Amino acid sequence: MTKRTIYIDGLKLGFKHGADLLNLINDQLNYHSKNDVKPEINLVAISKALKEYLSQWDNIELGDQVNYRGGK
Repeated sequence: MTKRTIYIDGLKLGFKHGADLLNLINDQLNYHSKNDVKPEINLVAISKALKEYLSQWDNIELGDQVNYRGGK
């Protein structure tokens, strides 16, 4: 196996923690969709950004070195 270096755009956040954060945001979106009270922050935009971030992890294999680049 050759060693690869993968560059990921976004926060320095692992896949598991990113998935947990996305689940929490989706729970909040579901909660607010059932109530008249709207959140003060744009959870939809955060959710979209996290989904885009997590999709970058599809290219990662065991043994790869992951380097993070700052957000856009």
